[in-house]
This record gives sequence, structure tokens and C-alpha cells, in this order.
Amino acid sequence: MKLNRLLPRLVHGIALSSFFTISASEAIQLKPEDSQIVNVGKGSLGVGSKDTNPNLAYWTSEDSWASWTFVAPEAGLYEVWSEVSSTAPHSGFFLNYNDEKVKVDVKGTGSYDKYINKKFATIALKKGRNSLTLNPHRDQWQALNIRALQVKKIANLPIETSRETISSNHSPDYILRSSKPANWTWGPFKKEELKDHWRDAYPIGSGRLGGMVYGDVNEARFMLQDARHWFNHASSSTMPDLSGLLQQVRDLQKQGKYADANVLYRNAFKGKNYRANIGSPLSIGDLVIRSNAKNISQYQRTLDLKKSETHTAWSNEGVDYTRKAFISRIGDSKDVLFVQLNAKQAKALDISVHLGLHNPDKARGSRPKAFRPSVNVDFAGHIQYKALNPNTTSALKDFGAVARVISHDGELKEEIDHVKIKGASQILIAVKTFNSADADEAIDRITRELYKLKGTYQTYLNPHVKAHQGLFNAASVDLKASKDDRALSNEELIAKARKLDLENAFVERLWAMGRYLSIVGSRKGGHPVHLTGLWNGDYNPTWAIHLMNINMPMIHWHLMDGNLSELMLPFFDMFDRQLPASRENARKLYGLDGIYINPLLGNNEDGLLKVISPHLIHMMGNNAWVAQHYWDYYTFTLDKKFLAERAVPLMEEAATFYEGFLIENEDGFYDITPSNSPENSPLNAEGHRLIPNRHIDTHINATWEYAAIREMFTNLIEASNTLAINQSKIADWKEVIAKLRPYEINAEGGVREWLVDGFYDNPAHRHLTHMYPIMPGYEINMEESDPKLFNAFVQTSHNRLNAGLEFQSAWSLLHNTNILARGGEAQKAYQTLKWLAASSVLENLLTTHNDWRESGFTMNQAPIFQIESNMGWVSAVQEMIFTSRPGVLKLLPALPREWPEGEILGMQGRGAVNIRKMSWSKNGTIVSADLQTKHAQKLTVVLPKNIKSLEINGKKQKPSGKSFSIDLASEKVYSVKIQL
Repeated sequence: MKLNRLLPRLVHGIALSSFFTISASEAIQLKPEDSQIVNVGKGSLGVGSKDTNPNLAYWTSEDSWASWTFVAPEAGLYEVWSEVSSTAPHSGFFLNYNDEKVKVDVKGTGSYDKYINKKFATIALKKGRNSLTLNPHRDQWQALNIRALQVKKIANLPIETSRETISSNHSPDYILRSSKPANWTWGPFKKEELKDHWRDAYPIGSGRLGGMVYGDVNEARFMLQDARHWFNHASSSTMPDLSGLLQQVRDLQKQGKYADANVLYRNAFKGKNYRANIGSPLSIGDLVIRSNAKNISQYQRTLDLKKSETHTAWSNEGVDYTRKAFISRIGDSKDVLFVQLNAKQAKALDISVHLGLHNPDKARGSRPKAFRPSVNVDFAGHIQYKALNPNTTSALKDFGAVARVISHDGELKEEIDHVKIKGASQILIAVKTFNSADADEAIDRITRELYKLKGTYQTYLNPHVKAHQGLFNAASVDLKASKDDRALSNEELIAKARKLDLENAFVERLWAMGRYLSIVGSRKGGHPVHLTGLWNGDYNPTWAIHLMNINMPMIHWHLMDGNLSELMLPFFDMFDRQLPASRENARKLYGLDGIYINPLLGNNEDGLLKVISPHLIHMMGNNAWVAQHYWDYYTFTLDKKFLAERAVPLMEEAATFYEGFLIENEDGFYDITPSNSPENSPLNAEGHRLIPNRHIDTHINATWEYAAIREMFTNLIEASNTLAINQSKIADWKEVIAKLRPYEINAEGGVREWLVDGFYDNPAHRHLTHMYPIMPGYEINMEESDPKLFNAFVQTSHNRLNAGLEFQSAWSLLHNTNILARGGEAQKAYQTLKWLAASSVLENLLTTHNDWRESGFTMNQAPIFQIESNMGWVSAVQEMIFTSRPGVLKLLPALPREWPEGEILGMQGRGAVNIRKMSWSKNGTIVSADLQTKHAQKLTVVLPKNIKSLEINGKKQKPSGKSFSIDLASEKVYSVKIQL
């Protein structure tokens, strides 16, 4: 933080006082009687005495000052303390040191006889000679008395060689391996050459602060992004009342004027000058470490998913080097990036360390020009960087970071905007960020916080790993991949996958990667993970949003099954915060009570509809889809407090909206108009677009919306009965359910996407939202549903894939995997995994929206990073191994031939059933499971084939068919052995 130059004017001919030396272990007293006192004009400053204790007294003039010079044995941060007294309510002075200045304010003590101990400032001193001057500022001034100054060295942060961190007995190791640097070579992106290599970076994070570790040996880059820091586009603060348009849309649709109905609301918004935009995540900046290695060999980088720690190793000129990094998840180091560099040969590290905006010369987007960055380096090896975000919703708009650079045996030199270290054996860097802050205050605070850290890299790594593993190790998937395959690099596994050779080690690694991203990308009390998480390096990122029409749900599907229920809480926090705006949406869009939840959001949005696309204005099932997650949280946890205080209130308001919105047709069923089946557009009877050359988003009677609304009212009734509430409303809610249209089967044997005459299905499309009742819902299932209808839902997935993979995206392949797993189609589900792995996985195992290599497995677009496929893979693998609904647990429902043996630990089923362990062998014909629950219940366990032998807790049972039941007692473990 570069402050103003020293203000006092030295008087010619006045000698400075003699030097004082601060020892490394003791504070020095800068005594009043040893100061050089200067008075100009009418000023008066002198040394007085009270109780034989000298003090600077009679201090009334801005033209007076006292100075000391002294020698500090080493550069670093020092605290300046003293005792002060004053009768004034408010006094103060400037503390000038070297070329810096700090304003110190002092509250009155009520009497000159009453002194208080006060810390004046934390200052950075250079090694050797320093100066310190006290100079009054006139601010409701009265005389201020100051006793001796105590200058105290703040304890240093030592460096020690890293030891082994917390180990885990879980197998496999879940380590990402790469034999080459992160230097993206694919491109261009929408005809724009990609110059920044962040798409190959390894992601790390604390749940709030994310980092992308990339570059090479000579330019290692750590991009930092805070979940709360967004660049918000200008938007209107109030929404115009367009509720009168609802009937007009319905009238136009009855007349077949679908194109006019499609744009009615959007054009009205534009006519009202409604400025509707959402923000996008904005990186805080980059830590960059530069060197000048000439002969690099044996390069390897890894990301340990169990520790959330990156490790880079290389050799240069016969010397071995390592660089490790993590972002702490816990304690007083929470959200601090730690980087440690080591050389096996003493004093072999020569680097420069830089801190500033994220790659402004190479990153996509033109915004860096608006952020006005500046960098300062103080005498203690701190790099202090700040910038301005003109489009944050916060009143305070500064963001930036402080980096502390430490080396005990290297020569550290402070340059204007970076630090050089020469001849070091080890170097430790600690970085902490800030945003929506006053930069001067934040830099001062963070500088002090970094200096107060006492320990080593290892000191902070161990508790971080323990906190991370508390989540990551809560569940595991082991497909018994070979040791050799698990040792393969990402590039080697991807090369095999591109030939449709999907190694089990790759399946395991991708499962672990998606789980890992959820953990490091979010945390309790924070924000949910959006489509690019904490790891997008563009200034104008593509689709860095929360979108409820598939992406946000898919990101969260795996959490409850995977024993990560606490990571669902940010989802609920987000939608709970937006209930007031959701009520306004309902009133001003449709003139109704209740809520209309905005389907597309940024992290800092208020919940008002901002993107005025018809498919978002009229996504009428969204309330129910959001409510499904609330209900599912209850079914997995059986948390009645959550049910009563969070789930039911939201469902009640959604029900109020639907009761006003649904209109009864002459046939006795409700019509949903307007409606939307996300991003698809119906065809006519000839197989052409309903309106020639027009994509229609404003629909009638989308099948998925009937399914979601039916499910929500059913769940609301069950919740009300569970809590013994709403008994007078249940009959009305049952009547709503009775009037919702039943599903219909089309000529191709699949489920109709729209339940209205004249709307024909368009299978050449990626979205499968009308599969909602089979996945993510479970209304349609193999055991309880009409077989013809169940088969029609499964056939719909086949029809989509058969229409052509060029119409699919990465996430839609995994949506199909999840559907096919629910349908019991193991080999077809596995095939979709192979297509995804072959087409849409980057070398750091992040996923893209589509196959940018033009391999023929999905649509061709640019390499758009999108995270939901990472999480969709996790859900798909789990759904293939087990699935559940209340009272039912299915084991190995879609086990492919390629997984003949395996084991899962710690998974969760609905009904709060803990699958402590489940293993299988001999192609799934030998199965064992340990089950436990806190809530006594009857559980039906379903297998894919008839059961030949069954043993429960050592007692043989008489099996019949594919299922058996257990009366689970609370907390008791049930060990089940099955032969099929």
C-alpha cells in the first residue's frame, strides 16, 4: 500500500538523534527524551514529566514533530505501541515511517492523568536504517500526551520441509496425473485464438475461494476467484407489471398464433425499457511465479483429490525441484493460498513473484481496462495489489490480494511491482484475497493477518486435509482397476477413451473428480456451484450461471446419494433468499399469489427475472423442480425441522401459484398455458417446425411440467400428513392432482413431450426434460409402474440417441446415462459413458459442453467449459451401482459387464439408509452389503435378478424373486450376503 510521502519539513542545521537498534527478539523503546524535536512558527512540542515518566507534551501545533532514526536487524512487519492521554474527545497525528504515512486517531481518556495503551500502527521496516516521525493533524484538536513508543517485531512464519500429510486407507488413490504442463493448445474459440491456458489448469479451492494452477516451470500461474465476486451488468431494480398479458398469450395460443404469443412478454419488457441482465464471475487476480530454467526434464504435475493439493515436480540442470499448493479450508488460514517451492540442492531457487489482474493481455474479454489495477511492494516482502470493480452490487468496490513471500536463506529484493528471490533452498508464499472492500483497509488488515500466521506449510496443510477428507472420504467407489492403470496419466487414459477403450481407472478418476469439484467449489454457508464453478478464466465467460432447466439440478443430483448432504444447503439458502423477489415475479408476470422462481440466476442476484427469454419467462414447472430438491433432502435425512421450516413453506407458496395458474379444459383436465419444455421446439404433423423457420419457446402443456407439479402436490400432501398440518387443504390438493393430464405415448413408442393436439415431438434434441418422472423423479419405476409406460420412458432415451449424436451435448449424454440406469439398461448406459469420455473431457478432467474436436459424438461447438457433466458422471456411476426411493433400495440396477467386481463405501439411500459398505464380484452375482439407519423402518431391497441364496446377519433366509424386506432397527448394522 503506497502511501503519501513524509510530510514534516526538516529544519536545516538540526541534527537527527542517534541510532537505535532493534534486536530480533526484543522491542525497542523510542523514548521521548531521545527524540529529535522540531518546532516551526508558534508550535510547541516538548518533553514533559508526569510521575517521573517522560512524555511528549504540550503538543498543539501541526508544525511540530518528533523524530527518531534506528536500525532494524531484518526486514519485516513491526507493531508500534504507546501509552497516551488526552482530555479531548478526539485527537490524532500522522505516524510517518520511511516513505510511508499512517493516520492515527486517539479517543480522549478524560484526563491527562489517565493513560491507555494503544497500538498506533503496523508498519513495514526495511533491514538497516529506518526513520519514524510523529506529526499532529488538527482535528478537533487539544493537547495530546504520548509516552515512550514500543516497536515490536511480529513473529515470522517459518518454513519447514513438508512431511507426509494425513493418509487415507481408502482405495483407489484418486490422483490426477499429467506428464506435461497446463498449456492449452486447442482453439480457436468462436474464431478467436485462445491465448490463456487456464482450460488445462488443475482446480483447487476452499469452498469459497477457487484457484486454477497452470502454466509451466518458467511461468506458473495461480488464478484466484471468490464465489462472491461478480461483475454485475446494469439492470433495472423494479420489474414492470405485465400481468395483463397472461390472457393475451392464452388467446393467441388458442388462435394458433404461436409466433406472436412467443414474443409478447419479451417485447413488452423491451417497451418498458426494462434493463434485465445478470452478472458473471470476476477473477480476483493471479499469483505468478517466474523463473529461467533452461534444461527441464522429468516434468510431472498431479492433483491429489483426497487432499486438494497440487504437486509439480521437475529437474533442471541436474537439480530436482517441487512446487506444492493448496487453498486452506479451515481455521485462521481459511481461504489462504499457500505455495511452497523446494530445491534439493541448497540455494538453487531463483524466482520472481508477481501479483495482479488475471492475465489481462491474454484472457478472453475486454474488461481488464476498466479495473485500474495497482501494485505495491513493501519492505517486508509483501506484494499488495488492488483493483476496482465498477459493476459490483456492493457499496465498496475494491478487490485485490496480498502475497507474503518468505525465504530464510535466499536474498529477497523488493522491486516496484514484484519480489525477486535469489539463492533460496525453500520459498513459502501465502496469499489472501479481498473483494467488495475498501482497499486500503483490506490490505492493512490482510497484511497483519498473514503476518500473524505462525507455522509451516505443513502446519496449515494438515487441518485443511482433515477437513477436506471429512467430506471427500465420506463415500468412495472402487471398480478394482489395476495398479498400472491407476498410475496412467490423464493424457494416456483420455487417449484410450478416444478409441472407446474406457478403463475402469478412468471411470473411478472421473467419479472422484466430479465429487471433488462439488467439495472444493462450495461449502455450508456459501454459494452453490454454478456451471463454471470457481474456475473460469474468461472476462466474458460463457454460461457462468445457475440454470434450473437441467444444469443446476444435474450439478446437485449426486450429493445426497454420495453422503454430502451439507453441500445441498447453499442451494436452499439461495432460493430462500429469493422468495420475496419470487413473489414479485408471480404478481407482476402473472397477477397471482404465491411464487414464480426465476430459473436463471447469478450468485448475487435478487431473484427477479432478469433474462427475458420466453423459455425462462414461461418455465412454469420451475417452482416444482426447485421444490423437488427440498423434498429429496428430507427423504434422505428425515430431518423434520428442515421439512417444517424450509421445505413445506416453499411448497405451500408454489402450490398457491399453481392453484391460480392452472386452467381447467372442457375435458376436465388442466391445461398449462403458457408452458415450456426447455429449449426444444415442437414440430408439426409433417415433421417440420411448427412455425416455419421459427424456434418457439412459448408452449402448451409440456409433459414435464405435469410431472413436476403432480410430484410436488403429492409430496406436499405427504409432508403435511407427516407434520399433522394443512389437513383442510389436502382434499383440494388431491383434486389438483386428479385433474393433471396423464402421460401419453407417441407413434415412436416414446413419451409425448407435449400433451396437446398439433404439437409433435422433436427427438433430434439434447434436452430430455419430459423424462422427469423417471429421472430425477421416481414416480415412474420398474417395480410399480405400468410396464408399457415404463418402457415408453426408457424408449424415449433410445429415440433421442438414435436421432443422431450430433444433436447431443456432453451433459445430455449423461442425462441419458442416468435415465438408462433407472431403466435397468446397463450396457446402453455404459455406452453413453464411453461417448462422453471420448469426446468432452479436457486433460485436467474438467468437462466441456460438447465434443469440440469434431469426433462425431456430440454437437460441434467451441470448447466451452461446463461443469455439470463432471457431476452428472458422478450421479450416473452411482445410479448404475445403486438407487433408492422411500422404502426401497435397489442394488446393482444397471451393472455393466465391464465392472465385474467392485465396492462402494458410505453411500446414502432415501429413508436415511447408510450403505456402509457394498461389494460385488463374479459379474455382480455375489453381493454383500452392510446397511444401517437412525430411523427404524421396513426396507425392501431389490436386485436385478432372482435371488438364489440370502443371509442376513449370519442367518440364512428363504429368498423369493428379486427382492426381500428387512425390518431395520435404529442404529443396528445389518450385514447382507446375496447370491444371484
